[in-house]
Amino acid sequence: MAKDYYKIPIVLGEKNFKDYIKFDVLTRQKRYKKSLTLFLAFYISATLCFALQDTVEVAFVFGSIFVVAAVFIPTNFFRTFTNSMNEQTKKMKLSPPREVYTIHLSSRKNGISLDYPDEKKIAAEFTWQDALGAWKTKNAIYLYVTDTQALLIPMNNPTLDYDGIWGFIKSNLPLDKLHEENSRFPFFMK
Repeated sequence: MAKDYYKIPIVLGEKNFKDYIKFDVLTRQKRYKKSLTLFLAFYISATLCFALQDTVEVAFVFGSIFVVAAVFIPTNFFRTFTNSMNEQTKKMKLSPPREVYTIHLSSRKNGISLDYPDEKKIAAEFTWQDALGAWKTKNAIYLYVTDTQALLIPMNNPTLDYDGIWGFIKSNLPLDKLHEENSRFPFFMK
């Protein structure tokens, strides 16, 4: 029999939080695309310059500059991304892992809510209708209640029924807001 209410205590560690940041930036938002586009543009420009170096006097110089730019841009993106991720993780103080909040899911209109371990009242409520969407990976479920706020449900508690939780979320969100990672084709390949 399907449940109509879930209370999910969320215990996060550094790895869970880093996995979420990687998912959000690289998979959901695809922020790497701009760097990849610039890399390709500079790489193609460098190739053209080197092909024209016998006919255009400064082509080798420009080609070399384009190669440096092609290498620098994606390297800088990933270096900045990694530093930012490590800094955010350190601020969260998740070593050792700790309970950060409890998610409450029900079928009512404001059926998504959360509270914090040190507070006795609901800290925030959200409607299923306004939720941006839900993404299920092999290690977690990310329920985005807004474009910038996600409720992380890492699959690290053996006592919880994650298939039941995912099924419940699927029954409360329209199909176009559900995203399930297929092990054969991860999100970034779609």
